[in-house]
Amino acid sequence: MRVPSWLQELDSARQQGLMPKDRYLVLSLGVQLAPSLPVIDVPSDYWPSEEDSLAALAALDVEVVFSEGERFGRLRDLCSRILAAEPRRLLLMAMNDKPALMALKKGVTWH
Repeated sequence: MRVPSWLQELDSARQQGLMPKDRYLVLSLGVQLAPSLPVIDVPSDYWPSEEDSLAALAALDVEVVFSEGERFGRLRDLCSRILAAEPRRLLLMAMNDKPALMALKKGVTWH
């Protein structure tokens, strides 16, 4: 398994026992977002594969933000790899004329 270059910084931090603030992270697929958000930009030439390890996303609330021009296959494969990493929650936010939010994995309550 290999860690994609865009995820290596988070992967290193997680291996050192660090966690993103509020266990929340946004993956942006080419959408410009507010700099105050904890955003990792996924390069437009990245296509997820079975060899990719997204384990750094485990136990996090992950939101994937994309535009209507995003390729369905890339979005589907990325979500598949994220779900394999077992995030706490996975949300998709389509940013177009009528933004839509979809929950692919409902969160659980931490005790």
